[in-house]
Amino acid sequence: MIGQTLTLPDTVARDAAWIDTDLIENGDRINAMDIRIAATARANDMVLIAPDARFNRAPDLNVHNPREEIGQQF
Repeated sequence: MIGQTLTLPDTVARDAAWIDTDLIENGDRINAMDIRIAATARANDMVLIAPDARFNRAPDLNVHNPREEIGQQF
């Protein structure tokens, strides 16, 4: 995987655009790479495990924050 270029499927790219548009409309942006990560998880109906709350801003994304289980919120 190191040094390998991965492509962004059209379905994920479209989903990323929808997520970005929704976040812009709500005045709540996250960085472009995080949008791609969120879109990949959402397009593949996956749970995104993230140790912070920024991904919670992405609409219709199933996010699991393991820090919430131990009472640490960053």
